[in-house]
Amino acid sequence: MHDGIDKQNNIISHIIDGSITIDSVAEFENLLKAVPNDPGLHRVFADLLKKEKSSEAAADEYGNAAKLFIKAGSMLQAIVSKSLEWQIFKPSDQEEQTFYSSLCKIGSKDTAIQDFFIKMTRPEMMIFMNSLALQLFPAEKTIKRFGDEENHLYLIVSGALEENIYHRLKKTEKAQKKSTRNLLENDFFGEIYPFEEAKLSQSDIETITRVELAKVSKSSLIAICRKYPNIKLLVEGLYEPRFVYDEEAPSRIVRKTARSQLPTQLNLK
Repeated sequence: MHDGIDKQNNIISHIIDGSITIDSVAEFENLLKAVPNDPGLHRVFADLLKKEKSSEAAADEYGNAAKLFIKAGSMLQAIVSKSLEWQIFKPSDQEEQTFYSSLCKIGSKDTAIQDFFIKMTRPEMMIFMNSLALQLFPAEKTIKRFGDEENHLYLIVSGALEENIYHRLKKTEKAQKKSTRNLLENDFFGEIYPFEEAKLSQSDIETITRVELAKVSKSSLIAICRKYPNIKLLVEGLYEPRFVYDEEAPSRIVRKTARSQLPTQLNLK
């Protein structure tokens, strides 16, 4: 019995991370009947419906995903799902307030990103959400190279990346490898603060798995902070406790998976 549950959970994980795909709306509906409460599945189904031009159904599924992500305590993923819903149908003030109140009930957790969002007022959160742009990258894709100009704050919605950090030796000015770490869901990267400093990337960042990022440009964030000074304080707080790589800490291992199609006769029960 445990083997069957493990197999089902493994399949679901691969559907969510994109290594297994379902291109049939009917098949996906059958899957959700068997597994109705997984927010990641609802998000993937919403993406499929959007691709199939079923806008109203897609909006409903993005909304369902957002509710389930909130229930699971996954704030960033809920925000992204709700943003996608509102791109299809503009929300009312009451809908914005209801969503904001639901997020506030999650409270602050151990992730810096969650703490960042929970301290925003409703108008601050709405303008920040409207400034986010989503990007999807396959595995083994270089996102940033050493020496690139830092122009965006990136929030990791899903997936895993590897960051190789370098520093320059003053005498030779040659870049020397410093350390390697994995960046996972709910981490962030992009050295854009303090705003008045023009910074170059001190690392190479490459995807390990398929990755979804939510990004906001430095210029947009500066404009937001001028209008809402509290957000500047929150950005400052986000960057203050920057993660210091500990070579003695256990590494977080992420396995790569091959992309495949879900067999149509697979029984998930």
